[in-house]
Amino acid sequence: MLTEQQRIDRHSGLGGSDAASALGLSPWTSPLELYLQKRGELEEEGETTSWQRWGHLLEDLIAEEAAEQLGVKVARRNSTLAHKAHPFMRANIDRRVLKERALMECKSSGFRDESWGEPGTDEIPVYYATQVHHYLEVTDLERCYVPVLFLLNRTIDVYIVERDRELGARLIAAEAKFWNEHVIAGVPPEPRSIAEVRQLWGGRSELEVIATDEVDDWHQELEEVKASIKVGEERKDKLVFEIGKFMQEASILMPAAGDKPLATHKPSVSRGIDQTKLKTDYPDVYSNCLTERKTRRFLSKKRG
Repeated sequence: MLTEQQRIDRHSGLGGSDAASALGLSPWTSPLELYLQKRGELEEEGETTSWQRWGHLLEDLIAEEAAEQLGVKVARRNSTLAHKAHPFMRANIDRRVLKERALMECKSSGFRDESWGEPGTDEIPVYYATQVHHYLEVTDLERCYVPVLFLLNRTIDVYIVERDRELGARLIAAEAKFWNEHVIAGVPPEPRSIAEVRQLWGGRSELEVIATDEVDDWHQELEEVKASIKVGEERKDKLVFEIGKFMQEASILMPAAGDKPLATHKPSVSRGIDQTKLKTDYPDVYSNCLTERKTRRFLSKKRG
């Protein structure tokens, strides 16, 4: 669970792990979700995941091995740092490299995929690169060593990211825009999905809004797309039926020429919960397992 001080720190500025989210580069947290978290309108996950826990436990090992590979000495830095000119920019770095204007950020990953370049380069995933450059700007240091434990590869490879002042200036400007024009001003970023529309606006059943010409065109196009999808689904079902009837007991359909199957029609077994039986035979268990989930259902209607 997050400590009270950690909650205060997270709501008082943008940390390194927030940088990619603020710029819309995070695969995990959108700008809107980050905005809602910083405004206190969306609770952050308090529980540490298994992967985060292992990453924390392995941090000392990774840092020690990387320091030996590089021939440097490192020291732990536990306090939260803030940018001198932009105090909303915060940093909790893993290690400070002694006798160098450098820091170290330890990572762990399942395996080295195409998002990682060759060891010794600065080719790391963009969301980590954003975090690293955020830290370099906050600390005013010149280099970040990024040792990565690739568990399946059984290696600890070190990447080296040099400070790029032009990139840093753009990063500061983008983070300042997010912090000042959104978080401080209370103006949410534009939603990027229907899920975020529902998250941002709960909806009131008695409220009506008149469609503009553009929205009316969108609605007409939506109905046309729905109709084409329905026709396509009906045709798909018809074709599956005809092919399945032709195959009868056969489970593999082969082409007249070639050795790769066109289709398979094999038995499969799936398991599920019989809710009617559960409700009838174990009403107390059924009631205890019920949860209430509020959402908004979008229903497009044909013109009258």
